[in-house]
Amino acid sequence: MSSKLWLNSFICNVDIDYTLVPNFIILVITLIGIYRIKYFQGYELIILFIPFLNVLMDLVAIQVRNIYKSNNICYNLLNPIEIVLTLVIYYQHIKSQHIKNLTIKAIVIFLLFTLINAFFIQGLFLQFASYTFFLGGIVVCIYSYLIWRKEIYEDELSPNKLILWFATANFLYYSVSVPVISANNWLVIYSKEISFTVFIINGVNYSIWAIVIGLGILWKVQASK
Repeated sequence: MSSKLWLNSFICNVDIDYTLVPNFIILVITLIGIYRIKYFQGYELIILFIPFLNVLMDLVAIQVRNIYKSNNICYNLLNPIEIVLTLVIYYQHIKSQHIKNLTIKAIVIFLLFTLINAFFIQGLFLQFASYTFFLGGIVVCIYSYLIWRKEIYEDELSPNKLILWFATANFLYYSVSVPVISANNWLVIYSKEISFTVFIINGVNYSIWAIVIGLGILWKVQASK
């Protein structure tokens, strides 16, 4: 059997879980960031930590789902942590004291809403906290836009700035996933076929998020050599 035929046969017989592709992409990005960590400083280290946190929580979620059939708690914990870390990164980059004060208020309000939603509305275990995801995603989209607006108005646009790649990745991800994922709890009950489509869309979107951040990390490393 030729090598090409063997390869085709191998691919056809291997059961590949393509839903894990985003996890693989983020894992690669995390390893690159850790290997070249000397090129990053300040809030850029937090940007590197966020993909690592996603990889870690995805691994935990897989195990939790195998045991308890539901891993909602994993992402109900991950989402607010990731939102807050993102806003902290933006807070450190923004120079305007007025915007900084608004950012602190946004973080406090978001955390209060997260706690209220977790204990009194959607809960922490039974379903995905779509309300928290919706509010946090909207806030991150707004701030991601403000980051780009600031750089444009101050004429400081540069591909060497990891914050711009990070803001782009966040804006693309949340602008698509907020309207899609927010309806997922309803779709799981009333339309599982559409729910699966939503899952695929979010997976692709998640991969795009990872790729954009990865490109920013690679560009930053290359420019710093």
